[in-house]
Amino acid sequence: MHIVLRIIGVFWVLFTAQDVVAMVKQVLNHGIYVHFSTNNFIYLLMFTGGVGLCILREWARWVLLVGCVALLLLQASHHLGGLKFPFYNLKPLVFYGIFIVLLCLPQSRAVTRK
Repeated sequence: MHIVLRIIGVFWVLFTAQDVVAMVKQVLNHGIYVHFSTNNFIYLLMFTGGVGLCILREWARWVLLVGCVALLLLQASHHLGGLKFPFYNLKPLVFYGIFIVLLCLPQSRAVTRK
């Protein structure tokens, strides 16, 4: 399970690295008074969680879990009222749902607890 968790960590680092680098460039170019969206902060959270999960830390598993739930709610919040999920919205639900299930498994908790 530790290999799977490290692969998940590397995936999230690679998946969110472009957004984090763009945020750093924006701060360096425009100064501290730059405004970011909620997605940018969640991606920054996911990036730090991915780095921490690469070294198998418990806090990183929780950070990624909270980040996946937040991204899932942001993607599905418009369609939760009527429970009508179009196809373009079903793909991210399954995508984030898989990570939520993997991070909630008791085996992943046992691996990150030392």
